[in-house]
Amino acid sequence: MRYLPFTHASHFLKERDFGQKIEASFDFVRAHFKPLGKALLMIVLPTALVIGLVSAVLALQWFSTLQGLQNSTQAKNNPAAIMGSVVSDVFLSPAYISILLGALVLITTFVLTVYGYVTLRMDTAPEQEVTVSAVWQLVRQRFVGTALALVGLGVTLGVLSFAVSMVGGLLSLLLVGSGGMMAGFGAVLMMCLIFGGTTYVSVTLSLFLIIWVRERLGFFATIGRSFRLIWGKWWSTFGLLMVMLIICMMLMFALMLVTSLISSPLALIKSNGTLEGTARVGFILANALSTLLSLVIYPLILLALAFQYFNLVERKEGESLHYLVDAIGQPAPEAQPQVLLPDDEGEY
Repeated sequence: MRYLPFTHASHFLKERDFGQKIEASFDFVRAHFKPLGKALLMIVLPTALVIGLVSAVLALQWFSTLQGLQNSTQAKNNPAAIMGSVVSDVFLSPAYISILLGALVLITTFVLTVYGYVTLRMDTAPEQEVTVSAVWQLVRQRFVGTALALVGLGVTLGVLSFAVSMVGGLLSLLLVGSGGMMAGFGAVLMMCLIFGGTTYVSVTLSLFLIIWVRERLGFFATIGRSFRLIWGKWWSTFGLLMVMLIICMMLMFALMLVTSLISSPLALIKSNGTLEGTARVGFILANALSTLLSLVIYPLILLALAFQYFNLVERKEGESLHYLVDAIGQPAPEAQPQVLLPDDEGEY
């Protein structure tokens, strides 16, 4: 069976059914494993390792802090004191805020590297390879804007979720005022509105990042573009995202089995939060290994969403026709010898 080399825009801009989009994600990784992997290793991996190691060290410290609070006599008689200490010592600590900022840097770099490589591959001549320096230049140019866009996207999701919650709350109050069974129905209705509204907006905006990187629109224009493209295809996008998440979760579970050979989670529990010596080193090394191997898994989700975006663009706008028109009058590419495998039918 022959696979697309994904070296021309027309290889991306195709109408694909559900299974073909998943297949295309794996085929793209197969075809560009070396150059894309090199870009991820040289651009994303250093940041990921630093954040992963720092997170592992801080996680050990926080676990020790929580164990100390639980074991203290004063805290046992005052659960509110435990929550207050957790908020002040963990969630409001400079270390935790630094990790959040580091996570923003990592996500921004990761998204720009993957989608930057895809867009550069589409715009680069088929015989040329997309270099790490070209991807790094795109990452540097778009980093600040993309980081702010991610923050804005999070704020937008929060505001929309709050608005849906307010509407659901008002409806619930009206039903609760009626008493009886309507009170319970109002609570269920509020939860359904919150969950359903948040899910709908989250799936719709899942195309935001590929649109942002490839089409270079403004923030609100990108949001509007996401809603227009996904109109009528929300369920297929939701199903694709769920299937890819399940696949990646299974791969991550296998990854956890691998890393558990280095550091068993039971060691953390039995030590009462006081990992020492080889156990502490093993925990940190396992976290670093998990970070390294996750660079192979997480791009699959981004690529699946990218091929859904290309599928919707082709279905609604037929963008590949523009590339065919531009190719009129240009010399035909040189034919490359093909090796047919035993299961290939050939061309007649």
